[in-house]
Amino acid sequence: MLERTLLWLLPAIITILKMLGITFLCMLPAIITMIIPLFVRYLQFKNIPEKVEQVEIAEKNKRLCDADGTPYYTYFITFKFSDGAKREFLFSTGSEKDVAVFGTMQKNDRGTLTYKERENAVKKIKNERRHYNGRHFINFKRDTGFDDLNS
Repeated sequence: MLERTLLWLLPAIITILKMLGITFLCMLPAIITMIIPLFVRYLQFKNIPEKVEQVEIAEKNKRLCDADGTPYYTYFITFKFSDGAKREFLFSTGSEKDVAVFGTMQKNDRGTLTYKERENAVKKIKNERRHYNGRHFINFKRDTGFDDLNS
C-alpha cells in the first residue's frame, strides 16, 4: 500500500522540484546582482592597511534614501584631519546599534579614527558628496585628552 502511495506521489514530487528549480533559476540573476557588489567592496578593502589618525568630527548628518518605495536613513560623518582636510565616511545604513552610537557622537568631538582608504578615492570620484565610496569607516574612539588639531 505504501509503495502505491509513493508511486502516486512521485510525479507530484518531481513536478514540485522542477518548479522550485525553475524558480531558483529565475531568481539566480537577482541573487548574483546583490552578492557581486558586496564581494567587490570586500575585495577592494581587504588588502588595504588600516590607518589611525587624530581627528575632529566636523559634521554628521543623515540622508533619507528610498529603495523600491521603502524609505530608510543612511548616516554620514565628516572628519577634520590634522592637516585641515575633511573627509566624509558612510557610518551606517541604520542598524539600531549603529544609530545609537551615531547619536552619542557630537560635532567637535575629538579622538582617534580607524579607517581604510583607497589611494585613488579622491582622484576617481569628483563629486565631493560621494568621496565616502573609497573609504571604509572602522572605528572612532573619543579622546578627552586630545586638545588641538592644529598644534
